[in-house]
Amino acid sequence: MSLRAKLILTYVIMLLVTVCIIIAFGFGIITYTIGETFKSFIGEQSEDSAIGRMVDIVVVLRYTEKYYPETLRETGFSEKLAEELRNFNGFLVVKEHGEYKAYGEENADHKLYELMENSVKNDYGKINLNFRDSEFFWNKEEYFFLQYNFSKADSLTYYFVFKNNKSEYLVKGQGRVLFAGLVFITAIIIGPLLFILTKDIVIPLKKLDSCAKEIARGNLDVQLHSNSNNEIGSVIRSYEIMRMELKKSITSQLQMEESRKQLLSDITHDLKTPITSIKGYIQGIKDGVAKDPEKLDKYLDVIYAKTEDMNVMIDDLFLFSKLDLGKEPFNKDYIDVGEFYNNCLQELQLELEGRGVELISECNITPGFKVLMDSQKIKRVILNIVSNSLKFMEKEHKLLNIKFEENNGNLFVKIKDNGIGIDKNDLEKIFDRFYRTDPSRNRSTGGSGLGLAIARQIIEQHNGRIQADSEKGQWTQITFRIPQGK
Repeated sequence: MSLRAKLILTYVIMLLVTVCIIIAFGFGIITYTIGETFKSFIGEQSEDSAIGRMVDIVVVLRYTEKYYPETLRETGFSEKLAEELRNFNGFLVVKEHGEYKAYGEENADHKLYELMENSVKNDYGKINLNFRDSEFFWNKEEYFFLQYNFSKADSLTYYFVFKNNKSEYLVKGQGRVLFAGLVFITAIIIGPLLFILTKDIVIPLKKLDSCAKEIARGNLDVQLHSNSNNEIGSVIRSYEIMRMELKKSITSQLQMEESRKQLLSDITHDLKTPITSIKGYIQGIKDGVAKDPEKLDKYLDVIYAKTEDMNVMIDDLFLFSKLDLGKEPFNKDYIDVGEFYNNCLQELQLELEGRGVELISECNITPGFKVLMDSQKIKRVILNIVSNSLKFMEKEHKLLNIKFEENNGNLFVKIKDNGIGIDKNDLEKIFDRFYRTDPSRNRSTGGSGLGLAIARQIIEQHNGRIQADSEKGQWTQITFRIPQGK
């Protein structure tokens, strides 16, 4: 039976039993109290905004603790955090070396700190993400706080203090009388019906409320399931989708921060090597090591080559950043694939000239077949793949096979080499940003490490797909597909 049908049945019984008006009124007060309690916690914010702020607070706190623990002791950081807590009718208390200090609450006094200290000594539960919670009364009002202990900041504790607002109607006592009558009438007359409604509405809502509080405390691992096909079940399933998306978002943010740190580390290392080399050669010229013109020309050639390497690296980084931010323009047009193939082949032959690489090419394309694409960007993809292949060709006979194919209105480009191959576990990762299957080898062969990541972003901007296949020690083939487009 759906939730709507059960409510209709309840309405019919209410017509027959006048005392059920009290029940309806009592149920309304309970619902109103729950709503007002939650509303008093988030204030004028929307639910989405409140959850977003909760997540931001947890992320900032965790990130600062991990990477900048000394910032936690700064007054400016505490004041900013307290400002965020104002949105939830709360304030911040910082305990450092046994001394308390409040931010965002002007009336804080020693009585408050004593109450908090006594509450901490009580037996309370530990919540995920290093949080603990407790409740206390101060200035005739009930408060609760979340205690956060830092693993990287000794003698420092944060307390997030919130006022535990309750419905004024229930506090005054009238609600207690009404609730007692409600319980009596429910037990005598419509207990069984309320049991059914409680099972399908109240219990799931309590679970939903409990899970929402866990999210507010930073625990995004709590799960909530419902097999009901009614409206409450739909709300619970929507909540679960929201929870997973929030967790994914936070995980993505943390991973992005790690990626940025890795980027800085890699770029610093890769730029430092040629800069050090250039500095050494320039110093040699200044010291008169390169006295004869031939040696001087050799020094200058090396300096020029190192400068070119740095220029390529910076260009790759700049292009990757623009692609990642969606700020790189794409000039798409319907391109004749046959002509595009011939142009690419000519450019590749010039690129491979003198490198001892045998180039085998094949074009199985219907004459006049056109594809909507940015030809310069796709040519950049092909050159990036070829350049990456050349770095790992260690065999005496170097072979590169390029094939253009047409299939179901899609253009397939396959580039295969006879290099050292790629381990199966690394195939899905080689297109990730800054991923190196062998960092020492990659750095020794040059390059920014962004070539294949750039290639994937360009192909995805064409609604296509790129993938790699390989046999360790034998060959590697990278294939990308571009739909014809409309």
